[in-house]
This record gives sequence, C-alpha cells and structure tokens, in this order.
Amino acid sequence: MTAAERQARFRAAHAVRGQTPPFLPALPYSDDLAVVGPMTRTAGDLIALFDAIAGPDELVDGVGYRLALPPPRATALAGFRVLALAQHPLASSDEPIAAALDTLAAGLEKAGAKVSRASALLPDRYADWQRRAASGAS
Repeated sequence: MTAAERQARFRAAHAVRGQTPPFLPALPYSDDLAVVGPMTRTAGDLIALFDAIAGPDELVDGVGYRLALPPPRATALAGFRVLALAQHPLASSDEPIAAALDTLAAGLEKAGAKVSRASALLPDRYADWQRRAASGAS
C-alpha cells in the first residue's frame, strides 16, 4: 500500500476528536496544516498585533481586566530546542516549502538553537489507527 493510499484510508476512517465539545460531532480529519491566527512579516509586527488582540474584549468581558504575562524566558535562540519537519509520511511538502523550512532550520542553528530534523516521539496516527482496527476498538 502506498503512502497516499494509507493516507486516504486513514482520512476516510478517522475523525478528529478532542478539538470539539462532546455534544458536537467530531471534525473531519484533514492533513492540511493550516492554522488560523495572526500572521505577520516580522517579530515586531507580531508583538504589536498581540498587544492589540491579547486578552478579552474590553467592552464585554474585560472590564477591570489586566493582561500580565511573565517576561520571556530568553532573549536569544541559543539553548532552545526546535523540531523542524520538512517532510512527514502523512503530510508531504512540496519541494519549495521543504527548501524554505530547511533554510529556516539552518538559520535557527546559526542563531544557536539545537535543531532536530526528525523525532521518534512523533505520534504515528496511521499506525495507531491500524492497531485499534486490528484489536476491534473503534
């Protein structure tokens, strides 16, 4: 069975649970890694954006509310550990995306971060599904 066939079979038989309240139906599974959230071109722009949107709406829930985040643990990347995945068996990347991620990982390494390109600790959702299916669990 090819990776694409495994992926299609897994998607057809599996929905995502844990991202919705129990009284709502499970979300259909997708291998799209899109994230809804703030996107900026620079870290400075991201800081300004978070300053504007962090915390509850002042007009409704935020009366008397003060957002007090702890200071950052570090101001440099040295010492941070980063997992940079350009490819994954269940979510392949096009070559330009993989190349951009590799460039980013190289930049993080140059800045002092310890960058790993793979991890045995990543969950293998397809293998988990196979084990459940073989045991008769749903």
